[in-house]
Amino acid sequence: MTNQLYTRAPQVITDRYYALQFISDRKDYHPEANVQDHIDIVTRRCMATGNSNLVMTAILHDIMKLDTATININTTYITSPGHEKAAADLIIDNFQVQDWIRDNGADFGAVLFVVRYHMRMKTFDDMSGKKQNELKRQQHFKLLHAFRYADSMLISDTDAIFMMNQILK
Repeated sequence: MTNQLYTRAPQVITDRYYALQFISDRKDYHPEANVQDHIDIVTRRCMATGNSNLVMTAILHDIMKLDTATININTTYITSPGHEKAAADLIIDNFQVQDWIRDNGADFGAVLFVVRYHMRMKTFDDMSGKKQNELKRQQHFKLLHAFRYADSMLISDTDAIFMMNQILK
């Protein structure tokens, strides 16, 4: 996360952000060292678009991964089921976080929507047309769609930024 955004972040965010250096994701989807590094990469990608909603989403989208972490007994991978809902709940329940989002030029509702539903985009292509259309009708779908590329570690930074800018046009 950029130092300026970081120093102004509420303590509940900075504490969780720093703790994320101690947890990693599945290496087949996340070659980066830990979740903190992932957030930094996604944040840099979003900053390249100049869209404050995406930047704030990047910082917050995985902020609750440590709080929700568990081991999948079948795969032995660390997983964080419900981390997106937990992050959305943190945003809803914490007025300091809401103010911080707004103070950084972002729309509270847009950030909340993308944080809450970012994991749905992992399976978007496999959803029925009806479910896809339900998401597409949402006011902030374009941001959610763009964020999908920021959050993917399977494509280059250049490709992610290009795709986001194409979607945001």
